[in-house]
Amino acid sequence: MKNTSHFLEEHFHAVAACPLCRKKYDPLEARIITAEDGVELVHVECQRCHGAIVATITGEAGGATSMMGIVTDLSSRDLFRLRAREPIIADDVLLFHTLLSKDRGQSFLHTIEEEIHID
Repeated sequence: MKNTSHFLEEHFHAVAACPLCRKKYDPLEARIITAEDGVELVHVECQRCHGAIVATITGEAGGATSMMGIVTDLSSRDLFRLRAREPIIADDVLLFHTLLSKDRGQSFLHTIEEEIHID
């Protein structure tokens, strides 16, 4: 399997089909984002509808598997990039709020609106 482990091969059935269109996933398309202490964070994109999920898969030696996943618009590349960044903390949010509440904040918001073409 491309970019997968023996663990994922054994427990991939927990995320066997796309929750959006129900097409069966190809296990070769799964990307392991992290693997620690018997838990793998996996990204899988559906080849039919291009919806993606991020799932944590936990497997036991006896074959029991648990999975928790969410539908996402993030790519596996996004997840690898975000994994390496420092988390946003409350002070970051407060600093950003302060920036936006000052006169410069209106200019900043106007620039963002122009960049993403918000009407």
